[in-house]
Amino acid sequence: MDILITGNVSTFASSLTKYLLTEDHSVVVTGATQDFLSFKAKKFAAFKSNPSDSQYEEIFKSHSYDAVIFIAAQEDYLLDSARPNLGHTNFGLETNLEFSRQNKIGQFIYISSFEVYGNAASTLETITPVPSTEIGQLLLNGENLCRFYVEKHSLTVSILHIPFIYGPNENNSFFYQLVQKASSQKMIKVSTNAQAHCSFLHIDDLANFLKKLFQQENPPKLQIFNLFQNGINFSFLAQQLNFYFPKVKIEFIDKREHPSNLKAEGKIAFEKL
Repeated sequence: MDILITGNVSTFASSLTKYLLTEDHSVVVTGATQDFLSFKAKKFAAFKSNPSDSQYEEIFKSHSYDAVIFIAAQEDYLLDSARPNLGHTNFGLETNLEFSRQNKIGQFIYISSFEVYGNAASTLETITPVPSTEIGQLLLNGENLCRFYVEKHSLTVSILHIPFIYGPNENNSFFYQLVQKASSQKMIKVSTNAQAHCSFLHIDDLANFLKKLFQQENPPKLQIFNLFQNGINFSFLAQQLNFYFPKVKIEFIDKREHPSNLKAEGKIAFEKL
């Protein structure tokens, strides 16, 4: 298969790319970061171009893609004391959806996260998402745009809700960064509620799921998958971390809002946190 990976490629995209190449797929990555410079494979190409560049359309026309993977999920915002760069969440999504429609792409895969469910006690696929954070709302906006292309243009879309990703080479992941901070700092501030649910998924499990998704014959126009492992809460995670790093103190800063404070009228206008 010919596969395009785009969106927030600074996360687990490099590990995913390596896996797909070992499965003999052809992979093109856009918005490529330094992580991709060492890749040497005949069926691989990386471009720094992003959807705002005039030549981006040529990247679509240069290949007969079977699938487009758009990574919207983020992890770095939980440990970033500065305000997260929300503009990266769905950057170029509409452009990629439109080019996928025009070029009759077989599958469009939107990788979202459980942030869309906010403070909900259940995260089953049948539950209506009610975000409680700006990132959650932006991810839900992206999912709704994907649904629009399913309903109006019959684009085949799969929406994946994933937990935190971990693995041997996931140095940008929340878990890796958390352990690094615990080994070098006395205080860690985490931007979430201590009782909020968290879950982790190995990068190999995500890759294997995508492999099965690619093997589907005549998939439904819209599929939603929640890749959820048995979850814990952040308070329990902190206790486990303190077992190995007893001197570190973990402070939780809850920036979640009540759903009624996250308003969308035309363009999304968020109240300041």
